[in-house]
Amino acid sequence: MNTNDLSGKVAVVTGGARGIGEGISRVLASYGASVVIGERSIGYAARIVGDIAESGIGSATVRQLDVTSNTSVLDMVEKTIQQFGHIDILVNNAGVVAAPDWHNRREDLEEDTELIHETNVRGTERVTNAILPYMQKQQYGRIVNISSIAGLKANRAHVPVAYSASKAALIQMTKIWALSNARYDITANAVCPGLVWTAMWEKIGKRLLNLHTESDSAWRTAHDVFNQQVEERIPLRKPQSPEDIGQLVAFLVSPHAWFITGAYIPADGGAHL
Repeated sequence: MNTNDLSGKVAVVTGGARGIGEGISRVLASYGASVVIGERSIGYAARIVGDIAESGIGSATVRQLDVTSNTSVLDMVEKTIQQFGHIDILVNNAGVVAAPDWHNRREDLEEDTELIHETNVRGTERVTNAILPYMQKQQYGRIVNISSIAGLKANRAHVPVAYSASKAALIQMTKIWALSNARYDITANAVCPGLVWTAMWEKIGKRLLNLHTESDSAWRTAHDVFNQQVEERIPLRKPQSPEDIGQLVAFLVSPHAWFITGAYIPADGGAHL
């Protein structure tokens, strides 16, 4: 028996064509969901849509989405409702670690803070507020916010302070949405990944490489930095994959997790400990 059967469910995954979002999109589709991938660049997601179509399980479509634009968000939601008639699952995954070229700088700028807040916090709020009325009307919904271990514990300036603050904010937003929407059979939970090798973590690795080249001569590439961080910070000594995060999300939106709401789950190999 497929314990995470999502047949007939429509899932919106913001930032669903890259990194962790790609893993989530692929896993949800593998369980039979119709996945709507929200991405700024539609062309970037074509490969994933094709792969999912060839698998013969579930389906995927792409909608242009800029979470910093209310017009873009409302357009994505309206077109999704027109196509499917309902939205059952929302995964707020879209996010940034900083403004462009951050990994080549030695200091954080105000533009980093502004873009982080506008994307990670306000963007998540925009999308959720646009979809919640449809979930409330149908008396059903599953929301998963992708936070981070950075939202649970302090770090040694591996990422901007504003990034950690934004991920902590997602956890609090999750609790509020869970409490205020429970009467509609809508659950809201947060997943806090640890170390996942993605384009975002590659930027973090390059930043650390630029800052600490002299003292850490063993580092040659961003991936060297990542591997050392895994050894030092992950008790289980393994990085997480995008698909690992996707499997946890699939469980949280499945019928077997109907009683879990307002939770924030570290998916980090024990790093939060």
